[in-house]
Amino acid sequence: MNTLDDLRRTLDHHAHDVHDDVVHSRTAAVRGRAVAVRRRRAAGVATAAALVVLGAVGVPQLVSDVDPGFADRRLLGRTAPATLSALGYTYAFERGADSPTGASSLELEPSDEPRLVTWAADDVVKVVEPGDVEVSDRVDFDDWAFVPAGSEGTWTVHAEGTAIAVYELTDDRPAGVTRDGITYRERVGDEVLLGAEVGELGQDEVSVTYTVPEGDTRWAPLCQGAPKGTWMHIDLGERIGQFSSGPSCDDASFDPGGWGGSSGGHGRTGETLTATVYLTDGEKGPRVDSDEVRLGLGVYSAEESAETVVGETVPELLEHDGHLWRFDGSVSEPPGTASSTYRNESDASELVWVTSSGPLRSSYRVNFRGKDGAFRLQGGGGTWDTVIPGNQVRISAPGAAGSGLRIGYATYTRAD
Repeated sequence: MNTLDDLRRTLDHHAHDVHDDVVHSRTAAVRGRAVAVRRRRAAGVATAAALVVLGAVGVPQLVSDVDPGFADRRLLGRTAPATLSALGYTYAFERGADSPTGASSLELEPSDEPRLVTWAADDVVKVVEPGDVEVSDRVDFDDWAFVPAGSEGTWTVHAEGTAIAVYELTDDRPAGVTRDGITYRERVGDEVLLGAEVGELGQDEVSVTYTVPEGDTRWAPLCQGAPKGTWMHIDLGERIGQFSSGPSCDDASFDPGGWGGSSGGHGRTGETLTATVYLTDGEKGPRVDSDEVRLGLGVYSAEESAETVVGETVPELLEHDGHLWRFDGSVSEPPGTASSTYRNESDASELVWVTSSGPLRSSYRVNFRGKDGAFRLQGGGGTWDTVIPGNQVRISAPGAAGSGLRIGYATYTRAD
């Protein structure tokens, strides 16, 4: 039976590790694919994994130069924009630094909200983040790195002359359903919002009624402030059944529609269904009653996928690390292929999604940036990361011969 055992992991989008201790239940055959956005998030160890990562995306835009921060925004002889727009959210200039002869750096303290770091330079820059390196050929404050809430450390841009600036999230919200700063956006990548609700504090369940689309449906729940040991349940009605995941329920996301959930085909196209989210104390315990809990649910319809890569459908548009990416091509290796390599020969970073299909418990390895990750196939899945110019991704499956295991990948280029 297919289950949604990655729901807890995808709700907690700040986690870097993946656990296998989630117990799950379901009374109908709903094919689930875990949804996540964090870089190098390895969703492939779950029963099902999918690409959806944070809708409407705005490119950085200069607003007004006549404001109190105009002088502070003069960096490297240029004027940094007063605001930036990424994935529909607006970020305001906070501070910057520059160096006409070399690298520029900013030290960021932890914040309870996400931020953007952007840059300007006289040439292609290398952007060094805590634990990561990117290369960008956009050097006029028109590229950025997404800094998740809670992140800290030093961000540095390297070139002969550089400027760096950090932007903070504002109260402006994109179109969609918003309450208390939490938004379910109308569009997330190539998905369209079918319905959403953000509950009040203390509300013990949230329901969304929607029309079943032709393709897959994605449920994106939100749960904040629940006691330790709480389990989340999503009930799709008596005919479809319900599924559950836990124990964990403390998602701080301001954008739950972009960060997590699970998807699959269910119901009859055109029929009306109601999905209800509620919590219990333990998997089969009583309902949780707490004034500190906030629940939410967004239901999304995926538009037509771009292609099928070794059994996994991939979208035309997807979101990752605060950017929108467009499908560029794919490779599906024949069954039994033991290895595959993709090298980025372009001048800009690309997003690579690695996936597989075949017998349960088949194993393969993926090497991003010189770091190996091992994955065990349990009905589908994969992992992804950005690949800078000149770097490569290596996929190896030494036990593939004769097993029917297939490996492949899809590539994406920036669309914002």
